[in-house]
Amino acid sequence: MSDSNKIQVSFLREATWGTTPSSAFTEILLTGGSFAQDVQTIESSTVRSDAQSAGFKRTAADAAASFNAEWSAGAFDEFIRGGIRSNADWSTAISQSETDISFAAPSTIATADGNFTSDIVKGDMIYVASSLTNTNQGWHRVAAVATASITVASALIVTESASTAGTVTIVGRNIQNGSTMSSYTLQQEFIDLTNHYLVIAGARIGSWSIEVAPGSIMTSSFNFAGKSVAAATSKAGNGSVTAAAGNSVMSEVDSIGSFIVDDAIVTFDVTNFTVNVDAENRANSGLGNLAKVGIEQGKVSVTGTIEMYLDDAAWAQLAKLLAFTSFNLTVPWDDGTNRYIVHIPKAFWLSESGDIPSVNSDKMLSLNFGAEPGGAYTSSNLTKTIAFAKV
Repeated sequence: MSDSNKIQVSFLREATWGTTPSSAFTEILLTGGSFAQDVQTIESSTVRSDAQSAGFKRTAADAAASFNAEWSAGAFDEFIRGGIRSNADWSTAISQSETDISFAAPSTIATADGNFTSDIVKGDMIYVASSLTNTNQGWHRVAAVATASITVASALIVTESASTAGTVTIVGRNIQNGSTMSSYTLQQEFIDLTNHYLVIAGARIGSWSIEVAPGSIMTSSFNFAGKSVAAATSKAGNGSVTAAAGNSVMSEVDSIGSFIVDDAIVTFDVTNFTVNVDAENRANSGLGNLAKVGIEQGKVSVTGTIEMYLDDAAWAQLAKLLAFTSFNLTVPWDDGTNRYIVHIPKAFWLSESGDIPSVNSDKMLSLNFGAEPGGAYTSSNLTKTIAFAKV
């Protein structure tokens, strides 16, 4: 019998929907999920004289997969790209390393000899580090960029001369939501069986999420709808599977950085965070086809929840809910070497649980948010609903 420890799931990005390229698959690291075909049938209404059923016929088949996973660097970069319908791959890596970079409070980074516009654009999230101090180290969002200066959105910059900072590096790769539909071939291999594989072609990511809870590892879930499920006796693609990136998983204690609301680090204590992205898949059926004739997608919907202890600082967020005031939200996480950040340019608190706590307990403020296009990206001031960056 097949053992769960001998099952490998992998993916391959398609160039044409429903067509598997002759390339290597990439392993998916997961903790569980499903990989199935749901066949819809209809029973004949014909009356038989022997009081038995006249039989069933297939009318449709839904190909679907879902994966639950613990977050580790590099494991889900492709699914972030496909899941937000990005129009491009992750941007070319920003790489600035100079000894002439200085900082001026509250929001300016300057260079005497370099050229910031060579690889940095408005809206980018950049990670700054210096060789001599940690004064201005961290993520900063670019509000404006010129050849010799960057203006960041926050007021977190501390004045520091180039000689004090030493060699300053500015790095980052960015991606934002778009309107491009991506598809994948998914493969499940039963390693302890003899040449048995399940393959879902034409799979598009519908809904997915990132979640952080107390005392836990950071997790994600991904839900796919596909064209069809097929049983195979050999591996798809070119017959090989590339191992997933082997970075350590991230936990809420070691990996989550400071939450930033309206470009300022919050002083209230967060206990839970979830962000949900949904491309609103819809599966299309056609006469004479058991398989789907298309998996189309709708708008990119971004929602989420933040739970915090209610105190004076958190009260300001409740006030935003009551006044329906927009805000921006930024959340970073890392494993000590690899760093990620998610930025939501414009969100609104939509509801709050309103629970009255029982005796000897803390009042929690559980706020649900929804996002709409906002911010200003590139010189064209494009608006976006969600953006990610990584180092």
